[in-house]
Amino acid sequence: MTDLCYGSKPLPNSPVAPRNYFRGARFTWHQCRRHRAILRMVRKLRGRVLDYGCGYGDLTFAISQSHEVTGIDLDPYRIEFACRQYPELGFYACCSQGAPFPDASFDIVVSSVVLNFVEDGNLYLREINRLLRPGGHLVIAWKNLPQLRNSIRGFLGLQPAKTFLRMRTRDQVRHLLVSSGFEIRE
Repeated sequence: MTDLCYGSKPLPNSPVAPRNYFRGARFTWHQCRRHRAILRMVRKLRGRVLDYGCGYGDLTFAISQSHEVTGIDLDPYRIEFACRQYPELGFYACCSQGAPFPDASFDIVVSSVVLNFVEDGNLYLREINRLLRPGGHLVIAWKNLPQLRNSIRGFLGLQPAKTFLRMRTRDQVRHLLVSSGFEIRE
């Protein structure tokens, strides 16, 4: 496992995080909404949590108020930032091939707005399934607002807006979840 908590030595050319991700900063309406939705579901569950795709660590920290939690992300700069803002928590780098943890390491995996950045959704979800203990829970959220906007644009006869995100419908995500071995509860 690669621990990227560097103490006081920053990565070279480390980009600055948006102001709203700093500890104690005022969150955007989107962060507040995302936190409320995820925390509402996580608080109903018990056990060790993995925030898979933790980004700057703000949601990981929020989860830590009620659960033991670990954060991982592909982006070493975001991991470094999270380590500096929330040094009491564990943040680790992962690679696109998977997470650096043994099978069945977590009771709960949170995946908040990560699926939109993943090319192979089945591979990603199978990796999450590997990390979950039997009877574990995946709390997943993904972004679909641009898809809704493009549907409206199409209805109005306008060209769809370009996005690099992989926009999946609710049915497509449900299919991905079921084909990756998940049972959908909520």
